[in-house]
Amino acid sequence: MKQISRRGFVKATGALAAVPALASLGATTVMAQNTGDLRVDSNIVFGKGGDMDLLLDVYHPPAGVTPKRMAIIHLFGGGFTGGNKNAGYIVNDVRALGRLGYTGVSANYRLQSQGLWPAQINDTKAAIRWVRANATKYHIDPDRIGVIGASAGGHLVAMLGTSGAVAGLVAITPASGFVEPMPALIIGAVAGVLCYSACNLKAALGWYDDALDVVGVHGVGGTWGAIATGLWATAQINPDVFAPKGPAVSEGLFISGHWGLFGNQVLAVLVSYGLAIAGSLVCLAITSLVVGGLRASDDDEFAGLDLSQHSENAYVFATGGYGGGSVFSSPGRPHEHRAALGGKAAE
Repeated sequence: MKQISRRGFVKATGALAAVPALASLGATTVMAQNTGDLRVDSNIVFGKGGDMDLLLDVYHPPAGVTPKRMAIIHLFGGGFTGGNKNAGYIVNDVRALGRLGYTGVSANYRLQSQGLWPAQINDTKAAIRWVRANATKYHIDPDRIGVIGASAGGHLVAMLGTSGAVAGLVAITPASGFVEPMPALIIGAVAGVLCYSACNLKAALGWYDDALDVVGVHGVGGTWGAIATGLWATAQINPDVFAPKGPAVSEGLFISGHWGLFGNQVLAVLVSYGLAIAGSLVCLAITSLVVGGLRASDDDEFAGLDLSQHSENAYVFATGGYGGGSVFSSPGRPHEHRAALGGKAAE
C-alpha cells in the first residue's frame, strides 16, 4: 500500500469549514493579473501584524467555469519558520480546485521570527474575516468558506476547527446528566460567544501568557457550565440527586424558581477559583525555587522551548527541501542554538 507523507496526511485531514467571525476588515482595490489559466488578484492587504502588512491572493475560477460561490483559504506549511502564500503546491491545488469552480485564497501569516503565538492563529482568523467581509465583491457565499493547510498550516486549520467544539464540550460537562436537550444547546451556544470573547480579550489586555487559551476556553467555559447547571438542572432527567432523595436543595432557577441550587453552584465556582489560585501559586513558588525561575528568556522563547529546554527538534528540514532551510535543523545544546540564532539575525 502506498504510504502517505506527513504533509499529505495533515493536509488531507486539515480541511475544515471555518467558523463565521464577528468582525470585518475593509477591502483593498487591486488589478487582476493572468497567470497561465489562473486569474489572480495579488498581494491584497487584509490586515496588520504589528507594523507588518498581511497579504493574500485571490484566485478566481478560470474563464468559462461556473463558480460554486465557495472560497477555500489555503495556509502554507514550513514549521512556522519558513514558507509563504506563493508555495508551488498551493498554486497547484488552487489550479485544480479552480477548474471545479472554487475560488482560492492563499494567505500569509506571521512566522515565528515575526511574531510569537498566538499571532499565527490571529492572522488566520483575520484572513477569514476579510473573505467574509468581501464575499459579495468576489461572488462568494459568506457561509461557504473552507480552510485547508499543509504542515504548520494544517495545525492552524485544526485550531480553527476545534476551539469552538472544545468550548461547548467543556461547558456542557458540568451539566451532563442534569439538563434537557434544549437547555444543553443554549449552554453550548452561549459558551461559544463567551469563550470567543474571552480569548480575544486576553490578547487585548495582555495580562498573562496562555498560548492554548486554557483560561479563555476551559476556565470561562467551565465556569459558565457550572453556573448554567444551577439554571436548568431538572429532576426530569435525574430525580435521585434532588431533595428529598439527594443532596441538591432544588432544581435549577429557571425550572423551579428557587435560588438554592444556583447559589450553591456560584459558591462552588468561587471556592474552586480560590483553591486553584492558591494551589497554583504554591506549586509555582516551589518550582521557581527548584529550577531558579519560571519564565524562559526571550532568546529561549524565540528559538523554541523544544530546543532551549530539551535540545530536541520539533521540525527538521533539509536545506532546499520542503519548508526551506532552518538554523535549527541540527541537534545541539541550547547555547549553540542561541548562537546560531544570533548569527542568523546578524546576517
